[in-house]
Amino acid sequence: MKIRSATVVRCPPRWLLLRLESKSGEVGWGEAIGDLHEEVEAALEAMAGRVAGREIDGIERIGQEMHKGRFWRDGPVLNSALSALEMALWDLRGKELGAPIHQLLGGPVRDRVTVYRNLWGSTPEEFAESGKAALSEGLTMVKVSPAGPTDSTPSDAGLESIIDTVSAVRDAIGKSKLAIDLHGRLSPAASRRLLPLLEPFDPCFVEEPCLPDGSAHHLRDLQQLHLEQRIPLATGERLLTK
Repeated sequence: MKIRSATVVRCPPRWLLLRLESKSGEVGWGEAIGDLHEEVEAALEAMAGRVAGREIDGIERIGQEMHKGRFWRDGPVLNSALSALEMALWDLRGKELGAPIHQLLGGPVRDRVTVYRNLWGSTPEEFAESGKAALSEGLTMVKVSPAGPTDSTPSDAGLESIIDTVSAVRDAIGKSKLAIDLHGRLSPAASRRLLPLLEPFDPCFVEEPCLPDGSAHHLRDLQQLHLEQRIPLATGERLLTK
């Protein structure tokens, strides 16, 4: 598989894509994370320059080369750029073979998934209206981020503000599925105060109540929170591996 060109494409406001074109004219696309735009873009430009014009005989081989062949490795910037490269290579390989990627990776696990929408707003009323709009378009699940920029140990008033937003959304969507994303903004102690207060709203899960940066003590904090209360916890978007 000869790579004719590799181009980084920025799509405002937050999307960063890699476009690979093979000698045969097929095109593969990969996506990097939506944050750290300038840093990830620079890393992706460097990787694009190293694959353009090359014959790629193994996706895993080129991935290992990009990951282990340099003095520095890992971290959100380099791993995000590498993810976009691998995604684009798999997309290109699937098109050249005429097969969907899931077949190349071992076949499907399920034939359907639930789709939800992130709600937007700055007040409980705005979040509630966003929830109603999502349901009117046929969605059956929404996710709300009620904390906003906040102190890691919010006051009683801060916790009440979070509860007010969740309550308004639950009232607006009725029995539809609800998820809550706290973006790792609370300390473990504040999470222990808040999570029991969220139980009456029956969330499918609470995402990242405290920071999940991959360090051992932060992972232990999440594990302990999971063991202490009944709401399922979600995490992973800031955990990196290769």
